[in-house]
Amino acid sequence: MLDVTDKNLTMQVDEWLGDFEDALSRADATDLAALLHEDGYWRDVLAFTWRITTVHGATDIAAGLASRAGSARASGFATDRDRTPPRSVTRAGTETLE
Repeated sequence: MLDVTDKNLTMQVDEWLGDFEDALSRADATDLAALLHEDGYWRDVLAFTWRITTVHGATDIAAGLASRAGSARASGFATDRDRTPPRSVTRAGTETLE
């Protein structure tokens, strides 16, 4: 069973996923970039490009996602309530949700 902290984290992640889906559906690179870490990496494993590629930086990631949003038509992003819930972790010295 999820405790209060887990529920709050799940709500945060669900809100982010909703914002991501909204920006993606509009192919809005500016809004997509605002949702991503400036120094982040996107590992596309066939989801948008049908190639295994890695893109670095919020602006480049957002541009790539926006340019393929129409053909990919990705939607329905949600946390899976039957899987491990979102949690706060530190990766490479950066606190994040995973």
